[in-house]
Amino acid sequence: MILSVLKMLHKLLCPFQAAKLQSERKSLLVDDGEAGRIWSGSAFSVSLTPDVTIIPKGGTLGVDVTITNNADEAQLIYFAANVTLPNETMYLSFYYLFDPVAIVLNPYESKSGRLSHTIPDNAPLGTYTYHGYVGNLGVGIIDQDQFDFEAIEGSTTTVTADNPKWD
Repeated sequence: MILSVLKMLHKLLCPFQAAKLQSERKSLLVDDGEAGRIWSGSAFSVSLTPDVTIIPKGGTLGVDVTITNNADEAQLIYFAANVTLPNETMYLSFYYLFDPVAIVLNPYESKSGRLSHTIPDNAPLGTYTYHGYVGNLGVGIIDQDQFDFEAIEGSTTTVTADNPKWD
């Protein structure tokens, strides 16, 4: 009961919903030569850069996020992230892996942050797609970036950008 109430409150208070993102993503998709990009003529952009793209169960996915305001005025934008599982379903259907957070950017300003996610020991093996979204109330997704990563069986060797090999 409490979980149902929390889910309902989250849906009401969340600046944009995953279902709305999915439907708007389809309607806003423009073939601009960059796979996975959504463009609506906005002044915002988001960029995701993973540390590595092959991660053992129990390992950590590190992602650098950069959000840029390309306009000549300060603006508010929301950032959220989610993951598509190997079976092509979203990790959380109406929540996010990283819930929306408000960011204010001055004209032509970029802000960067770092996200870290531990790959659970019970995660299905396979290829995942990590999605980062920027959007706004009443508008939906303004831009997104994404990349694929692979979850593999655990390893005794830590996989990093400097040490990409494992046993």
